[in-house]
Amino acid sequence: MWLVWRMWGHVILGAVLAIPVALIAAHLLARARESRGHPHPARTAYADVLMVAGTAP
Repeated sequence: MWLVWRMWGHVILGAVLAIPVALIAAHLLARARESRGHPHPARTAYADVLMVAGTAP
C-alpha cells in the first residue's frame, strides 16, 4: 500500500484538491453566462469545467 501511495499519492491528492476549485470556477462561469443570456447557463458551465477537471490528473 505504501508503494502505491508513494507512486500515485500526489495524483490522488491533486485530483481531490481540484474538485472545490472546479466547482467554484463552474459557478462563476455559470453566473457570467447567465448575465449574458445564455440558455441553460449552469448546465453547460458545469459540464465544460468538470470535463476539463476530470482529465487534469
